[in-house]
Amino acid sequence: MDSQDSQEEEESDKKSEFWWHVNKSGFPICEETWEKMWSYVARIHPSGPEIAGRIRGETLKKVPHPVVPVVADGGDIPNTLVKIQQYMNELQYNHTGTQFFEIKKNRVISRLMESAREMIQESLPIKCLEAVILSLYLTSPLSSLQRFTIRFKTKFKGYTHRHVVLGVSCDGVYGALGMSRRTDLMYKRLSYKSVADLIENYIECYQNNMHTVCRVALSSPVVHDLSSYEKINWKFCVLYPEQLSQVELKHVFDKYTRTLRTL
Repeated sequence: MDSQDSQEEEESDKKSEFWWHVNKSGFPICEETWEKMWSYVARIHPSGPEIAGRIRGETLKKVPHPVVPVVADGGDIPNTLVKIQQYMNELQYNHTGTQFFEIKKNRVISRLMESAREMIQESLPIKCLEAVILSLYLTSPLSSLQRFTIRFKTKFKGYTHRHVVLGVSCDGVYGALGMSRRTDLMYKRLSYKSVADLIENYIECYQNNMHTVCRVALSSPVVHDLSSYEKINWKFCVLYPEQLSQVELKHVFDKYTRTLRTL
């Protein structure tokens, strides 16, 4: 089992019956990691070992690699963000139970960007944290686009779940890039008038999915330099929606928005 201290994902905490595995051996994937993945599939799939055995015995068709979008500074940013999200959608969300790329949030940006290049090269399904790192890499040429991470901690049926997306801002409007099992918890069009409006939409979507949002953590703006030795300040602004009124929440987010403009 792998620690959640270094992985941010839409998965349950220690109270959950199942954990996901992380590929720590790199590529090509070692036999031990493959066996862990198939063992997980056999446990959680309704058809159990039968489905795992059937898939492993098949000769699968070659899967085409999605085309990486060309991103240039000074272009149509909203349209570029759509293309980046479409690219990640084509990679698909990873339902295997094994995270193919090990992401440690305390690494410097240059190391995280190495992981993003590997994602493009291997062209495998990704989870939400991987999608944030890949989004940072693909949006790096867009100098006028401000990027910041948004992390959610939620409760559902006694279990704790975690999720992360990449918030984006340009010309006073906000949106997000990301991946999730739920389509309303990932990409958000660059159309929200404030950070408060964007987060409020996510909270509403979580409520629609029967989740209670316990904590929201926003990072400071992430630099565009792919060779930077800075680290992402994932907990630049942390708040607890259950403990704050709507007015208080808006006040905190508005203060954060003003801070973003000065950084």
